[in-house]
Amino acid sequence: MIFIYCGLLKVALVFCFQIIKPRRDIKIYGYYSYLAGLNENIYLYAQKVAKKYLLCCGLIQFLLGLLIHFLKLDRLVYLWLFVETLVILSYYAFVEQKITIRLKKENSFPLGYQSLDEREQKKIKLEKGLRK
Repeated sequence: MIFIYCGLLKVALVFCFQIIKPRRDIKIYGYYSYLAGLNENIYLYAQKVAKKYLLCCGLIQFLLGLLIHFLKLDRLVYLWLFVETLVILSYYAFVEQKITIRLKKENSFPLGYQSLDEREQKKIKLEKGLRK
Protein backbone atom coordinates (compact mmCIF):
# COMPACT_ATOMS: atom_id res chain seq x y z
CA MET A 1 0.00 0.00 0.00
CA ILE A 2 2.93 2.33 0.58
CA PHE A 3 3.90 2.28 -3.09
CA ILE A 4 0.31 2.87 -4.19
CA TYR A 5 -0.06 5.95 -2.01
CA CYS A 6 3.41 7.34 -2.74
CA GLY A 7 2.96 6.77 -6.47
CA LEU A 8 -0.39 8.55 -6.48
CA LEU A 9 1.07 11.40 -4.43
CA LYS A 10 3.93 11.85 -6.91
CA VAL A 11 1.56 11.87 -9.89
CA ALA A 12 -0.64 14.42 -8.08
CA LEU A 13 2.44 16.60 -7.46
CA VAL A 14 3.26 16.55 -11.16
CA PHE A 15 -0.25 17.74 -11.98
CA CYS A 16 0.11 20.49 -9.36
CA PHE A 17 3.38 21.52 -11.00
CA GLN A 18 1.58 21.71 -14.35
CA ILE A 19 -1.27 23.83 -13.01
CA ILE A 20 0.72 26.15 -10.76
CA LYS A 21 4.14 26.69 -12.30
CA PRO A 22 7.02 26.84 -9.79
CA ARG A 23 8.59 30.28 -9.52
CA ARG A 24 12.28 30.84 -9.09
CA ASP A 25 11.94 33.40 -6.31
CA ILE A 26 9.82 31.07 -4.13
CA LYS A 27 11.99 28.14 -3.08
CA ILE A 28 9.25 26.14 -1.35
CA TYR A 29 7.49 24.82 -4.43
CA GLY A 30 9.15 22.93 -7.29
CA TYR A 31 12.67 21.60 -7.65
CA TYR A 32 15.34 23.91 -6.30
CA SER A 33 19.03 23.45 -5.60
CA TYR A 34 22.18 25.52 -5.94
CA LEU A 35 22.83 24.33 -9.48
CA ALA A 36 19.19 24.69 -10.52
CA GLY A 37 19.13 28.28 -9.34
CA LEU A 38 22.15 29.47 -11.33
CA ASN A 39 20.17 30.94 -14.21
CA GLU A 40 16.65 30.99 -15.64
CA ASN A 41 17.28 28.46 -18.44
CA ILE A 42 18.75 25.90 -16.07
CA TYR A 43 15.92 26.48 -13.59
CA LEU A 44 13.30 25.77 -16.27
CA TYR A 45 15.26 22.74 -17.46
CA ALA A 46 15.47 21.42 -13.88
CA GLN A 47 11.70 21.79 -13.46
CA LYS A 48 11.07 19.93 -16.72
CA VAL A 49 13.43 17.06 -15.86
CA ALA A 50 12.11 16.83 -12.30
CA LYS A 51 8.50 16.65 -13.54
CA LYS A 52 9.28 13.92 -16.06
CA TYR A 53 11.21 11.79 -13.59
CA LEU A 54 8.60 12.28 -10.86
CA LEU A 55 5.78 11.28 -13.22
CA CYS A 56 7.59 8.16 -14.47
CA CYS A 57 8.60 7.22 -10.96
CA GLY A 58 5.09 7.76 -9.60
CA LEU A 59 3.42 5.66 -12.30
CA ILE A 60 5.92 2.83 -11.91
CA GLN A 61 5.53 2.90 -8.14
CA PHE A 62 1.74 2.88 -8.41
CA LEU A 63 1.76 -0.13 -10.73
CA LEU A 64 4.35 -1.89 -8.59
CA GLY A 65 2.23 -1.14 -5.52
CA LEU A 66 -0.79 -2.75 -7.15
CA LEU A 67 1.30 -5.81 -8.01
CA ILE A 68 2.64 -6.02 -4.45
CA HIS A 69 -0.88 -5.70 -3.04
CA PHE A 70 -2.31 -8.44 -5.27
CA LEU A 71 0.61 -10.76 -4.48
CA LYS A 72 -0.07 -10.19 -0.76
CA LEU A 73 3.43 -8.87 -0.03
CA ASP A 74 2.13 -5.90 1.98
CA ARG A 75 3.60 -7.30 5.18
CA LEU A 76 7.13 -6.37 4.12
CA VAL A 77 6.51 -2.76 5.17
CA TYR A 78 10.08 -2.00 6.22
CA LEU A 79 11.45 -3.26 2.91
CA TRP A 80 9.04 -1.04 0.97
CA LEU A 81 9.90 1.97 3.15
CA PHE A 82 13.60 1.38 2.49
CA VAL A 83 13.00 1.09 -1.26
CA GLU A 84 10.88 4.27 -1.21
CA THR A 85 13.76 6.10 0.47
CA LEU A 86 16.12 4.92 -2.26
CA VAL A 87 13.67 6.09 -4.93
CA ILE A 88 13.46 9.56 -3.38
CA LEU A 89 17.25 9.83 -3.12
CA SER A 90 17.67 8.66 -6.70
CA TYR A 91 15.25 11.42 -7.77
CA TYR A 92 17.58 14.13 -6.47
CA ALA A 93 20.71 12.40 -7.77
CA PHE A 94 19.21 11.97 -11.25
CA VAL A 95 18.04 15.57 -11.57
CA GLU A 96 21.33 16.98 -10.26
CA GLN A 97 23.26 14.79 -12.69
CA LYS A 98 21.14 16.05 -15.61
CA ILE A 99 21.64 19.66 -14.52
CA THR A 100 25.40 19.15 -14.22
CA ILE A 101 25.59 17.65 -17.71
CA ARG A 102 23.56 20.54 -19.14
CA LEU A 103 25.71 23.16 -17.38
CA LYS A 104 28.92 21.56 -18.61
CA LYS A 105 27.53 21.40 -22.14
CA GLU A 106 26.71 25.12 -22.02
CA ASN A 107 30.10 25.93 -20.42
CA SER A 108 28.37 27.67 -17.53
CA PHE A 109 29.31 25.22 -14.78
CA PRO A 110 30.47 27.31 -11.79
CA LEU A 111 34.19 27.35 -11.14
CA GLY A 112 35.10 26.07 -7.71
CA TYR A 113 31.89 24.08 -7.29
CA GLN A 114 32.58 20.71 -5.73
CA SER A 115 30.18 17.85 -5.46
CA LEU A 116 29.98 15.91 -2.22
CA ASP A 117 32.03 13.10 -3.79
CA GLU A 118 34.86 15.48 -4.68
CA ARG A 119 34.84 16.95 -1.16
CA GLU A 120 35.00 13.48 0.38
CA GLN A 121 37.88 12.47 -1.91
CA LYS A 122 39.86 15.57 -0.90
CA LYS A 123 39.08 14.92 2.76
CA ILE A 124 40.31 11.32 2.47
CA LYS A 125 43.51 12.45 0.72
CA LEU A 126 44.15 15.04 3.44
CA GLU A 127 43.58 12.49 6.20
CA LYS A 128 45.92 10.00 4.54
CA GLY A 129 48.56 12.72 4.24
CA LEU A 130 48.28 13.57 7.93
CA ARG A 131 48.63 9.96 9.01
CA LYS A 132 51.99 9.47 7.35
